[in-house]
Amino acid sequence: MAEAHAKNHDYHILEPSPWPLIGAVSAFLMASGFVTWWKDITILGLDLGPIVFGAGIIGVLYTMLAWWSDVVKEANTGSHTRVVQLHHRYGMIMFIASEVMFFAAWFWAYFDAALYAGDPQLYSRVEALGGVWPPKGIETFDPWHLPLLNTLILLTSGTTVTWAHHALLHNDRQGLKMGLWLTVILGILFSFVQAYEYSHAAFGFSGNIYGATFFMATGFHGAHVIIGTIFLAVCLLRAYRGDFTPQQHLGFEFAARLRVRRLVLALRRRGMALPLRCHLCVGLRRKRGRPLKHRTQKWICTFGPHPMLSSRVRASCGRPGPLFTGVARWVRTML
Repeated sequence: MAEAHAKNHDYHILEPSPWPLIGAVSAFLMASGFVTWWKDITILGLDLGPIVFGAGIIGVLYTMLAWWSDVVKEANTGSHTRVVQLHHRYGMIMFIASEVMFFAAWFWAYFDAALYAGDPQLYSRVEALGGVWPPKGIETFDPWHLPLLNTLILLTSGTTVTWAHHALLHNDRQGLKMGLWLTVILGILFSFVQAYEYSHAAFGFSGNIYGATFFMATGFHGAHVIIGTIFLAVCLLRAYRGDFTPQQHLGFEFAARLRVRRLVLALRRRGMALPLRCHLCVGLRRKRGRPLKHRTQKWICTFGPHPMLSSRVRASCGRPGPLFTGVARWVRTML
């Protein structure tokens, strides 16, 4: 009976879990409690909004803790095979693409209002903005003061998390911990400086398009920094537990605040810089027992070997070709 259920594939079949249902109920309580609290809605004469909202927050946080703890156990027990890790990376790439479009919407709104502030066809906008940008009556921040300081803090945190990743790849546990400590401290410092900056803003969120776009774009960015700081703090705790290895540390790579540069380099280092089209083509030809064409193998060697290819093909690829090297150098300069 046990042999009938033996695992003979590279995929991960999930066990039944209560966390999706508990998380959904908790999210519903959090949202409904927030709405009733915000709108001062009473239930049977009682102001239950704050209580329901607090219960939902506790449920969501507990679900995140318990669910991610199960994921860590799955990774440590070998359930995350190379195929599963490949799909995790595909999911992270799609998530980053959605994040790019999310922020593109706010920047689009900002630049649309800034570039066409005096457009005579948009007479209502001209009347609201005074035909200039920033609008009349708006006192902006000095870009060489707090914004520059926070930018330098953010860039420095990128170097420290890169140091931590490099130390992990070379099995330097002390360097990993020191890099993560510095990154977490810099992330907290960034959030405090941004909160101080907001408290001294000479304009508000409502009443003008400048304040709305400024606080939405920078506010969501600050929220991402806070979430990334929490993720990296969890990675620091896991580093002290000895969870990460140079061969398997997806949790650390994804928690390094979804930095496109770090992800691109990580994908290249893992031999994942192979488009899906070629991946499907190679998989179909191998399934049908056909040899790889010379052109396909040359293209693979140019962009990097794929982990699902045979060891013979991976060994024949060697070092990355000149095309990938040139593109990677250009991407590094742009990022």
